[in-house]
Amino acid sequence: MQHSRLWRATALIAAVGGLAGLGTAASAAAAASPAAVTVTIAATSAVPRVSGHTLVVFMGPRKTNMATVHGKVTGAAAGDTVTLLRESFGGTGFTGIAHHELRAASTYSFAVKPSRRARYQVQVTGSDIPGTPPASPVATVYVTPHGSVTGGRHCGRPVCRIKLKVWVKVPAVAYRAEAAKHWYLYSRLKLAAHRKPAPPTVLRLNTHATASRRVKLHGYEFVVTLRFKFRVGNHGYRWRVGFCTRDAVGTDGIGVPGHHACGNKWISASRAYLG
Repeated sequence: MQHSRLWRATALIAAVGGLAGLGTAASAAAAASPAAVTVTIAATSAVPRVSGHTLVVFMGPRKTNMATVHGKVTGAAAGDTVTLLRESFGGTGFTGIAHHELRAASTYSFAVKPSRRARYQVQVTGSDIPGTPPASPVATVYVTPHGSVTGGRHCGRPVCRIKLKVWVKVPAVAYRAEAAKHWYLYSRLKLAAHRKPAPPTVLRLNTHATASRRVKLHGYEFVVTLRFKFRVGNHGYRWRVGFCTRDAVGTDGIGVPGHHACGNKWISASRAYLG
């Protein structure tokens, strides 16, 4: 259709035989075909990305529980509206949750705080945009539980006993699945005869350490007690421990897609995310 209209405009110009006709016809064609509206989208948060995925912490501190969905609109006019759409975990479609009116700047930004994995998209509407509203691609924000640790961090001689309590906060709708997960416990001890050794850089799966039954504190929180034991004698020593449960984002909407070392025989002591 575009080639057909241009050909007809050219034929009309030849018939009237003047440059004035060329300008008029070209302007009319441009008005009939407004510039296409395009929309970009991205999601970012204060939490480091995991395998390229944007992540927030459920009930996390210092804005770690929220993300920003942002992007740029080209081809739209001031006064057009950008609508943020969300598809919650388990949902079957997108629903509008927020709006932003474009002004001189063509950028938009929305703060979001999902409790489980959520997918976001934006649409642009306005009196100058006929037909189906232009839409962005989809951006996904993933959610991990909030965990805090209390308990003994020092050892006695000749046996070092470590008792930690892990307080876990998860959405109430995901409580049953998360509380039922198996805990993988890791540790490593380094000894030296006359000095304190360097800390371990890798940890090994410890099948002798124990995790207690979950104790429910609220509909969104439980606590687990972890126990580790090392024989240090009179040596200098350094120890590190680690723990995790495996992600199952497709089951309960918590975690990140893929396998992230949890359950492996060995893990890096400096690994930032296990799941």
